[in-house]
Amino acid sequence: MKKQPPLLVSQSSEGFRVIVRGKWVKESISTLQNAFETLTCKPHASYTFDVSGIETFDTHGIMLLLHHIQKLEKEHCVVHTTGESKAFETLFSICKTHYPHEVPQAKKELALLSFLENVGKTMIEGYKTLASFFSFTGELSHAISTLVVKPSTFRLKATLYHIEQSGAGAIPIILLTSFFNWCGHRLSRCGTA
Repeated sequence: MKKQPPLLVSQSSEGFRVIVRGKWVKESISTLQNAFETLTCKPHASYTFDVSGIETFDTHGIMLLLHHIQKLEKEHCVVHTTGESKAFETLFSICKTHYPHEVPQAKKELALLSFLENVGKTMIEGYKTLASFFSFTGELSHAISTLVVKPSTFRLKATLYHIEQSGAGAIPIILLTSFFNWCGHRLSRCGTA
């Protein structure tokens, strides 16, 4: 006799019907878990678990079933169970009551501490900006004062060379950029005409 799978899933117009059968005990948890891996979750769908085919069960089996039901509910699915025996219904309600819920703790922030933290960060950023400004101003005034005190240190030839390199070297890039801008402008005019 061929062993039947613990889950049999069928789809209808109302949603998915999952027929649960077999032994739902600690010894068969790995087989049951593998069967649940084949159950695909469709968000916002309706699932009906028919548990009338369960022969024997214990807390482990019920907790596994409850875990996957909770997982489906997190995907905003509507889940119903049918065919429960009185013993199954009792153990299921006990397990559901004691099922561990993961509730993220809200991080409590004190408004005053948050405000002071933001003020501190802003002051540090302002200090860094001010320090870099004064550093640049100091270096510039040092260079100008050195030039005023010792005009012979000014190297006119080197300065003109660097001006020419910066200016003349940039002309091809400027021409290429201008050409692409002109082409884009012409193409946009052709598209609107």
